Parts: sequence; structure tokens; C-alpha cells
Amino acid sequence: MKQSTTSSTYISSLEGATNLSKITSNNDNFGDSKETVGSEKVFDNAKTYIERLNSENKTLAKEVFSPFIAKINSFFLGMNYFGGHDGTFTKVDAKKIEPPIQASKYFAYHMVCWTQAISTLYPLLFLSGFSMQQSIVAACMVNGGIFILTPWPEIKIFKSKFIALRLRDKNDEIVKDIKKTVGASDLGLFLGSSLIYTLLFVLVPAFYLIIPYVRETNDVHLEYVLYVSCCTSALLGIINIGMAKWQPLVTAHQKEILKGIQHAIEAIEAIIYDQEDIDQEMAQEKLTYLSKNLIKPIQHDLMYVWGAEILSIFIGIIPSLAVGLYILFPHIISEISPKTIPNISNDALLGLRILIGMFAMLFMPMICFVTIKASSAPYNLWHQFETSLHQYARKKSLAMDKFDGNHEALMAWLTHNRIALYLGGYAIDHDLPMKIMGAFASIFGTICFLLLRSQV
Repeated sequence: MKQSTTSSTYISSLEGATNLSKITSNNDNFGDSKETVGSEKVFDNAKTYIERLNSENKTLAKEVFSPFIAKINSFFLGMNYFGGHDGTFTKVDAKKIEPPIQASKYFAYHMVCWTQAISTLYPLLFLSGFSMQQSIVAACMVNGGIFILTPWPEIKIFKSKFIALRLRDKNDEIVKDIKKTVGASDLGLFLGSSLIYTLLFVLVPAFYLIIPYVRETNDVHLEYVLYVSCCTSALLGIINIGMAKWQPLVTAHQKEILKGIQHAIEAIEAIIYDQEDIDQEMAQEKLTYLSKNLIKPIQHDLMYVWGAEILSIFIGIIPSLAVGLYILFPHIISEISPKTIPNISNDALLGLRILIGMFAMLFMPMICFVTIKASSAPYNLWHQFETSLHQYARKKSLAMDKFDGNHEALMAWLTHNRIALYLGGYAIDHDLPMKIMGAFASIFGTICFLLLRSQV
């Protein structure tokens, strides 16, 4: 029920992302002198990228957004700049440095979103037959975990050197889209979608369910809840004009990480597959340089930004799944009795309760599934590189030469520098999403079957 893009941050952000980072080296050609001659150039390209990543890695928000969007984001969300530091300064320095984004404002925005969702769901659950306490708890749990957990990793995107580097590229299509001034067509599209949301989830239930019930029973507390829903919807309608530019920021951050992975893999291949009489000590120094200055920052952002966002979504859907089961099968705790509303049958209220329960159980898990599926791109790129290394004997031989012929040293270096997103200690590859979906379908399918049988 969240109007912003926070809970669906990664749904479409990596469409075709793997194509962005295809390794350009020829896997089968070892006799072409152009490849060996160009190996130094490939490493220099990676070195230049690292220098750009670390130099002046601070991009002001007012340089990224149009003036109108920048003012909205600065006032409501406290957006100041992107990048600027790598988190190595002391706590004393942190108090003196203006943060990239004000965490209190950003978290407060999510609390407003949560309040709007609760005030929208509570009356519907109450009218469906749940008690006041049950309705409050259930409304809080639907998407509540997402609203509480996702802000913290999202804030870290603003500190990332990768997003700051991407936003300095004025020719990038994503950056152009973010910078584009909001025109009449953009405002019309946004206001239209907001109006549809408000109409379906606030006004229709208000006029057909809540107001008739209040007039019939004089239970005015639902009227006050409706006022809260309308006020928060209006406030979010203003704030989300700026938050509409949030999704491109996530996309830009992810694609820049993939670009960094591309540079890292190409440079590693150029070093370990070099057939010239390269000094082994020099090759090892170059690999160490890449490990410390490019691979390590990539691994940091994958773990504490991109990966933390996935983990927060994955954990955040658990309360929603649990309360979805309860809404569908309330008899597992206590029997419920739908409220009497003029011109509304009990069957209609039953259908409303089933619709809310299905939303809570299926919508967020589907978001989680698509998110994890899209996040396999880093693993796929590194896995492609390792597979090629182990598949071709000549490549393996050349790589081992750079590690003094020590196979264990080569494998240890590859393991330490492996690039992938992890969930619960498991690398997110192309198979993991289907395994999770299969487990989810099996577990909750069995639970639903047993609960249905208990009702017969």
C-alpha cells in the first residue's frame, strides 16, 4: 500500500543488467598479439576508473535534480549530496560533517507512509469483523516490516562513491532523466496515479463502507481514522513528487557497481592471461591494487547497501505473510463477526477480507522474488569469469604462473575477492529465486491446505 517506490526499489532496476557488463575479452583467442599488447591499456583503464571513483566523490543534490525537485527533496527528506566520504572518518568528525541525507527526515517520511497505510487498512479490517485491537495489529504488520527496515540501507546509497561517480556523468540517460525538469505531462501522470490510488483505497471505502457505518452506529472513531488517511495521502502526494526520482537513483547505483565489476574483471583477465614475460611480482602487485582499491569497495556496497536492502525486504515480508494468513483464517485465534453496514452484505465484507489477506500474502513476496532474481547480476558476471578460467586449461595455466604455479594460492585469491550478493550466507545466483519461491509455495500451500481442512 506504500505510495513511494521504497518497497519496490529493485523491481525493474536491473532489467537487462547482465548485458551491461558482458566481458569483452575473447575467451578462445590466445595467439592474438593485440590482446597481449592491450593488456596494459586495460589495466590503465581500470586504474583511471579507480582514480575517478576516489577523486572529488561528492555530488550536490541541487546539481542532480531540477530546482523544483531539489527543493522538495531538501525540505521534506533532507537530501544534501551524494558520496563525499567512505565512512572512514571518526565519530567526532561525523558530527561536524553535514550528512548526505538527514536520516531523521527520511525515516519520518517512511513513518508517514506507514501511518497512511495503517489508517487505510484499519477501517477495512475493523468492518470485516476484527476487533479494534486485532485490526490495529494486523494493519501495522501489513508492510510494517518494510517501512521500518528499508530506510536504513537506502540511506547508505547516498554515501556511496559509486552513485556519486555515476551522477557526475551528464551524458548518462538515467542522469538526464533525473535532472529533467518536471513538466505538465510529468505532473499530470503523477497526479493521475495518485488520484487513482486515493480513489480506490481511500474514497471508495469511505463513501461506501466507513461513512454509512458511522451514520448507522455513531462510531465516530472511524471517521477520525479516515481524516488521518486523507491528510497523510495529501502530504505524501506532495513529497512523492520528489520521491518519484528515487527509483532512477537506485538504478544508477546498481549499474555503476556493475560497471565497476566489469572494469575489475577485464583488468584481472588482462593481468592473469598475459602471455608476455611479465614479472610475477609486478602482476601480483597489480592484482593487490585492484583488490584493495576496486574489488573491496564493490564488495562493501554489495554487502552494506545493495545486499542490506534485499535482506531488509526479505525479513520485512515475514510479518506481512503471517498476518495475511491470519486475515484469511482468523478462526485460528478467534471467531470474527462482520459489522452491519447498510446495503452491504456479509459476502461483500468476506470478499474484502480475502482480498486484503491475499494482498498481504502475495504482493510483497512477489516483490521480494523479483528483487532477488534481478540481483543475481553481480554473481553471474563473476561466475562467468571463474567458469571461463577453470574451463580452459591454457587460461588456468597462465593464471597459475602469476601465483608462482601455486594452485591453492590462486584459488584463495579468487575466493577472497569473489564478487556476489549474498542472502543468508548463500550467493544470489539465477537458481536461488526459484528455490525460495518453491519453498515459499510448499510451506504456505501446506499451511493453507491444513487450515482449510480445519474449517470443514
